[in-house]
Amino acid sequence: MTGDPDSPFGTPVVQAMAEAYDADREYRAARDRLTLAEGIAREVIRLRMSLNLSQAALAKLVGTPPSVISRLERGDHEPSTATLRKIAHATGTRPVFSFAGPLRRGPRGAPRVTAAGPPEAGGIVRSRSSARHPAAVG
Repeated sequence: MTGDPDSPFGTPVVQAMAEAYDADREYRAARDRLTLAEGIAREVIRLRMSLNLSQAALAKLVGTPPSVISRLERGDHEPSTATLRKIAHATGTRPVFSFAGPLRRGPRGAPRVTAAGPPEAGGIVRSRSSARHPAAVG
């Protein structure tokens, strides 16, 4: 990976991700596969934090071990709709699923990464009570 030889910080993360995306088919497949799970993780974290709950407290409300919430929030696991329904029921919300436009690509075909994180592939689950054209999961 290349970077500015005069920079004390090395290769910028976005550049390193783009280079890895281009160079490694397995990395590319893993990034594409996990993008949806990461979007769900961000929404669960946002919901939990808006309710001022720890992972353990949310797990207790949902009736699941804290490890399940932890794994879900890491973004390396796509939860079932049943799990999302349990979280929604326990928090007085409802999961909403919608499809977005085509996956936007950054330089050299890598998913565009912004300050908010990578874009969702195929949709995002939001635990809010309203959205423009969503289909309720629960």
